[in-house]
Amino acid sequence: MKKPVHILVKRWFQATYGNTYFSATVTFDDGTEEKAIKFEYGYGDHGLQCAVEWLGENGYADLPAPYSNGMKSYNTTIFLRETLHCVYTIVDVQRKKDL
Repeated sequence: MKKPVHILVKRWFQATYGNTYFSATVTFDDGTEEKAIKFEYGYGDHGLQCAVEWLGENGYADLPAPYSNGMKSYNTTIFLRETLHCVYTIVDVQRKKDL
């Protein structure tokens, strides 16, 4: 099974309305890339969290069960680094078409 080795999150700030959008691409150990998230609203490291959830939904990672109140039971960056041994990059781009 392929293992993720790098997650690239690109963020774009829409100055007109003050919104932030992102896309996420996952690179696997065999050199293939897959666009996990094409275009979605979110800011901060939300794109990274969505990419990790995408990995779990598609069978590339076993995510821990959430707490009884529905909250995530893991820290996204620590989970990536310590459990998946995956690195990540978050980049701000100037244009929407760069996502």
